[in-house]
Amino acid sequence: MTLWSGGYYRHYLHQFTNLHLLAGRLASTLCNVLYPLGLEKVKMCQTALKQELMTDADMQFLVSYSKVMRPITIAMDLLQGETSTYLAHLLPTIIGIKCKLEQSTDRLVQPLVRALSDGINRRFHAVLTDKEHLIASILHPQFKLNFLQEQEDARLNMKRMVLAYIQEVADECHEAESDASQALLTTGISISSS
Repeated sequence: MTLWSGGYYRHYLHQFTNLHLLAGRLASTLCNVLYPLGLEKVKMCQTALKQELMTDADMQFLVSYSKVMRPITIAMDLLQGETSTYLAHLLPTIIGIKCKLEQSTDRLVQPLVRALSDGINRRFHAVLTDKEHLIASILHPQFKLNFLQEQEDARLNMKRMVLAYIQEVADECHEAESDASQALLTTGISISSS
């Protein structure tokens, strides 16, 4: 499959969206309820609905859970976009999620953070190490080299890799053009430059 093939992109998007889809939707709902209302108003709603009140430990877990899952729900919404989502968005989004998970220090949800990190590494190892995904993201004006966390030497190597790739594509285009011109000449059709 080629770099821009829709099926190729959909394959990875499908893997990403299946990554704790239910958990992601639950986190999205929690974020939409807990943050604007606050914990006290949630307890008031439970009382009004005659539900058993959650303990402070339950509420703290839900807050911690929603903080960990929020970047994943945002990423899922971004990658499921229909108007402005490109292959170039995939790699920076995955790297961004990994960074957010590494920043999590709440011991209450460390098993969740570890499981999410392991799942992302396992499912997206091929994407994270793929040259074409990297080049697509670097060539996108929104990202360039900004999403990479490497040192200056590594960034310079990335620039060289992109230039080499561009040269390779240009050479392939030139060869295809030459082959087409040669084929036309052998059939007796002349090409004139305008």
